[in-house]
Amino acid sequence: MSQVIELGALWVGSVVDSALATRPVLVNRDPQPAETGIAPWTSIGVHIVDVGPDGIERSATRLWVDGVLAFEGGGSPEFKPGFDGPGSSCSDLPDTLLLVVDPTTDLDSQAVITVRVLTQTKISALVLDQSYQFTVADVDAPALLNARATDRLLVEIQYSELMSDSALVPSAYAILQQQDWLNPSVPLTVAVAVFGTDQSSVLLTTDVEQTPGASYLVTVAEDVTDEHGNPIAPGARTATFTGFVPQAPGARRFQLWEMIPRLNRRQDKTQDLLRFILCLQEVTDQLLADVDGYTKIHDPDRAPAAFLDAMLADMGNPFDLDLDLNRKRKLARILLDIYRQKGTEVGIVNAIRFFFGLEVTITSYNVTTMSLGESELGVDWILGPPITNLWNLFAFTIETEVTLTDEQRTEIRQLVEYMKPAHTHFVRFVEPGDPGYVDHWSLGDSELDLNTLLHL
Repeated sequence: MSQVIELGALWVGSVVDSALATRPVLVNRDPQPAETGIAPWTSIGVHIVDVGPDGIERSATRLWVDGVLAFEGGGSPEFKPGFDGPGSSCSDLPDTLLLVVDPTTDLDSQAVITVRVLTQTKISALVLDQSYQFTVADVDAPALLNARATDRLLVEIQYSELMSDSALVPSAYAILQQQDWLNPSVPLTVAVAVFGTDQSSVLLTTDVEQTPGASYLVTVAEDVTDEHGNPIAPGARTATFTGFVPQAPGARRFQLWEMIPRLNRRQDKTQDLLRFILCLQEVTDQLLADVDGYTKIHDPDRAPAAFLDAMLADMGNPFDLDLDLNRKRKLARILLDIYRQKGTEVGIVNAIRFFFGLEVTITSYNVTTMSLGESELGVDWILGPPITNLWNLFAFTIETEVTLTDEQRTEIRQLVEYMKPAHTHFVRFVEPGDPGYVDHWSLGDSELDLNTLLHL
């Protein structure tokens, strides 16, 4: 009676063609070459196979981990200190040497580990010297390195690693005042959080302006993680920063306390009046900073986005196009020049170049009309429009170097209709692949339905 055994699963790590393989050969490496995300506590296993009749010489086998000798066949001991964990083993089979190295300490997080295997066959002494690498997973907890105020409403948070989107939740940040009874400060709440130059920095926008020079403590929630899901380290969740101090003219001295009569200041034994005046001083300093910022509002290169939109509206911006902030700044600088070039060919070309970054050529629709004294009838001129219909005489086409999208065609047509002279007519785009040439009807030559084409 035969017995059938059903295997739950079968995994083949390597398949070696004995006719083509170089002896000996390294197979079934675990972790595999170039594998990433390996647990730091993993063991390192290899199978060394001789596809010929000799087998592997155990005493000639060596294995290094990142340049450190981990196994020496026939040595005393074979598994070196640091690599002699309970999972270390070496099985010498007739044609295969099964070697597992179990490090006693975890591998470094995100380290690129190089494994080198040196061995030879028993009789023929065929040598194998091969190296490969794998990468350890990131298991380090991120840390909050520092915080600093970069503007009256902005605080930059710097982490030790690239962070996940959990770092962009405003409620994940609590900002507490480090109260000084003589220097009161306003409480802050994070309204918006976005990544800075990269995912290791986060820009926090506070709900109100920070008290200049005040000390604040920012605390990050414990569920904030890095890009690999590691939660922030418990002891590295806080950082202090100083409230942003706006730049002011060096000669200015606008201290309200000094404006109080000396008699009242001498009578302020409890300093309650002083604390009240300091509260008013902060409001005054913020208002002065707003006044100092008026010069930026009128500068297209530095104005905030809201003021830039108002600036363009005040200049009568006629273009209803979706522009980023930098292109809005550029438009505010050249809008008057665009107005001056309106109604000219160069104005159309420059406007398309600015808004779409495209180089175009404008061509009159009728370019082969008669030139007196030079043109020959039926040779190099065509009949122009009659004096009662001058539409064709003032029509033009726009030739592009690239094929336009439907959205570009719509937006460029709107732009051209605004920029062109009022008496002219835009006919169509001539794009790559468009013949661009219309075979006009020639009296005495063209035949109906053969080489006659109705067109504008």
